[in-house]
Amino acid sequence: MKYLFLTIVGIISILACNNFKSDNYYTCTGTTQGTFYNVTYQHSTELCLNIDSILQDFSKSLSNYDSESLISRINSNESNKADAYFTEMYEAAQLVYDKTNGAFDISIAPIANAWGFGWENKNEINSIDTSYINSLLKYVGMNNISFENGKITKKYPEIKIIGNGIAQGLSVDVVSEYLKKQGITNYLVEIGGEVYATGLNPSSDPWSIGIDKPVKDSNYEDRETQIIINFSDWSAATSGNYRKYIEIKDKSLGHSLDPRTGFPAINELLSVTVIAKKCIYADAFATAFMVLGLNESMEIVEAEDNLEAYFIYLNENKQIETEQSSGFKSFVSKY
Repeated sequence: MKYLFLTIVGIISILACNNFKSDNYYTCTGTTQGTFYNVTYQHSTELCLNIDSILQDFSKSLSNYDSESLISRINSNESNKADAYFTEMYEAAQLVYDKTNGAFDISIAPIANAWGFGWENKNEINSIDTSYINSLLKYVGMNNISFENGKITKKYPEIKIIGNGIAQGLSVDVVSEYLKKQGITNYLVEIGGEVYATGLNPSSDPWSIGIDKPVKDSNYEDRETQIIINFSDWSAATSGNYRKYIEIKDKSLGHSLDPRTGFPAINELLSVTVIAKKCIYADAFATAFMVLGLNESMEIVEAEDNLEAYFIYLNENKQIETEQSSGFKSFVSKY
């Protein structure tokens, strides 16, 4: 079987057969949330304009990079009223925050911005020290936010919310739900490497997802596939530190920030791929697991229904190894 990379960004690579057998498959591509999207579906009508419009509306709600978006207005205390997108993101974030003991936290925005991984880059990285980070941690923690009757209440006005690590997953779910409502049964939605797939690809085969090897600084042209998985009616998201990091005093620090300490998480993980029914949870748990490390993450995965994970990590001898949850093997490609 031959495969064709459909995505040009993200840690997960979408692969599909390059021999299209149906004239009714369409592929829509574009940009959203600072990344690319690819949507392939079987239908009698081309829906690309509708999909793009949905993603534009989504960005108006949850894009931190749009100063007029709802999340930006909440962050600047111009509004405290949530819409449906914000509500769904917040409720999912609260659930993952609770289940990971705070390893996932959408209120980490002040810390993310300080390290240069947010939408604001105001500080020299080399000037960051413990006292500065501690001064920001006061404004981090979902326990400092209440959400009732569609309204956000902050303990401190300096508290800001960031959608990185969850919003892209939600946008995949939003587009997927739209396609489902059109009666479409064969489609794949990929946004920045976050994926939902159902049914069959244009060659009547299962959708195939390639998980990249964690090669530092690799890009689309020189990436290598670690493993291929197949699934239908599931989502997948991957988080890793080998493409997005900073260098400080000859040390590489990944973008996986621990909301509890304010510093980049240091553990054995290079990347983790999470499979879940909804992409919003695959996205959020993948982000949290990069903070928690292998053992604690595996405990959470095995305790949760409809959640599987594949970990790539360095062992004690600095050699790359992999480990997977008990149910993950059912998704590994047999082709």
